[in-house]
Amino acid sequence: MSVTRFNSQGEAATAAAIAQSQAEQAKQIADNNAAADSIEVNLLNRLEALRNMAKHLAADLRRMPATSAAGVKQTIGTMHTVDQRWVSIGVTHLQEGLMAIERAIMQSEEF
Repeated sequence: MSVTRFNSQGEAATAAAIAQSQAEQAKQIADNNAAADSIEVNLLNRLEALRNMAKHLAADLRRMPATSAAGVKQTIGTMHTVDQRWVSIGVTHLQEGLMAIERAIMQSEEF
């Protein structure tokens, strides 16, 4: 441990002010990091809620009867049919979009 010697009270006061300023800056940086982490967690929680909604929507659509092989829209009783090919395409695009949003939030630099 080194001992710093000051030539005057002014130098000592300046050094104390610098040390206090550095401590305040470190606290402000820590507070900003905590706030950024809080925002990130909030965004990820909202993204997860959106992901769950999309997953349930996809499951509901996949339980519906498919359109005929000729692509003709039908009604079976009161239930409409859906084109399952487009359901799969939509699900894929939703997954890609949600992954892209997560990557934007996390700012991943990995390939």
